[in-house]
Amino acid sequence: MHIAEALDIPTSEPKYNANGDEVGEKALMADGLKEEIADNVGDETFLIIPDSQRLPASLRYWLEGLLDNGINNDEFRI
Repeated sequence: MHIAEALDIPTSEPKYNANGDEVGEKALMADGLKEEIADNVGDETFLIIPDSQRLPASLRYWLEGLLDNGINNDEFRI
């Protein structure tokens, strides 16, 4: 969530009732946040992740995928 907020990426999506009317917003779950971040980062994005070795392996692998897609990163090494 902090990555998305820092990059000004939406952290919620519209919530709809049974009739299909928009009735508010609901927070994106982890997979939704990852998808939004991946869709909105590019070669101009720069991340600094202190203590990246402490991140869960699943998050490190996901970040590695972002690196492969062109995100710039000086502090994160896999």
